Amino acid sequence: MTKIIGSRINLGVAREATRGVCLKPQRWVPWVSFGFDDKVTTKNSEEALGRIEDTHAKDVVEKYAEGDIDGEIRDESIGYFLYSLLGTLTGSVAVVANSYDHTFNLANTNQHQSMTLSTEDPNGDKMFCMAMIDRFAIDAVLGEYARFTSGFISRGSVDTAVDSATGDFEVENKFRSQDIEIKLAANRAGLGAASNLKVQSLNITFEKNLLRKQMLGTVQPDDIINQSFAVEGEFTLPYEDQTYRNLMLANTYNAIQITLTNKSTTLADGAGVYPTITIVLPRCGFMDWSPERPKGELAEQTIGFKAYRDHANSEDSVYSIVLRNDKANYTT
Repeated sequence: MTKIIGSRINLGVAREATRGVCLKPQRWVPWVSFGFDDKVTTKNSEEALGRIEDTHAKDVVEKYAEGDIDGEIRDESIGYFLYSLLGTLTGSVAVVANSYDHTFNLANTNQHQSMTLSTEDPNGDKMFCMAMIDRFAIDAVLGEYARFTSGFISRGSVDTAVDSATGDFEVENKFRSQDIEIKLAANRAGLGAASNLKVQSLNITFEKNLLRKQMLGTVQPDDIINQSFAVEGEFTLPYEDQTYRNLMLANTYNAIQITLTNKSTTLADGAGVYPTITIVLPRCGFMDWSPERPKGELAEQTIGFKAYRDHANSEDSVYSIVLRNDKANYTT
């Protein structure tokens, strides 16, 4: 074993063909912050032995892995995360030769797509089977790359050799603050004609409330179940009027579209075809309006929103997330 710096650890991802069956990495993903690793639940003995110490022994009763991975959003590898986040890849359709739109939709099930996470580590490689996304956030702030934070839960690790020479470690396209747009409209049909809002920061967070389901006879989770699904977010912009205060007070719903488009890079065979992520939320309510009016400084406002199912139109809280890139599919 040897002393290392953290950036020598490589992260690999794969979409599991069979739930809980580990696969070698299909893509290696650069990371910014890595806090995912093995955890245990222990049980202390409750026996009395004529001593004042509270216990004399413990046993491990559960092994799992948990933690957050942060990274800069890349136009191909992010698809593995979006597949696991929403649970369904409805289709991958060619826009032009060698460039594709991948449409991810919310699966109304409790066993969404699982992943295998692998770590190539000078002190010991590991694979984490049945990795599920518990929380996924996208953040955009001025002067920075758009970032994701993905909170994972999986079964405990398996010691096994992985090699970053196996699987793709591709050069991908990224998204910057100037590539972000957000639109509001009275309904989803109006988003196309809506104007872009001039915002200075944006966050959207998806919560899946995972349950580690244990059974007798093993220390590993038998399954990892996604439970109630929720989407919330917020954006900040200068305080120029009370539009968003009024929307909050009036209990008004709006459709929201968030688009990331890197127009500095043209995809493989299409002039005017760019790496893009489009998130459509057909029914959002504004639950918080927080103006900031510092003395002698520019006044700003932060608006919090929550996505709801549009029951009247049978549309999910996330209508779709469409990813445009040069990757043909996410079967491998």
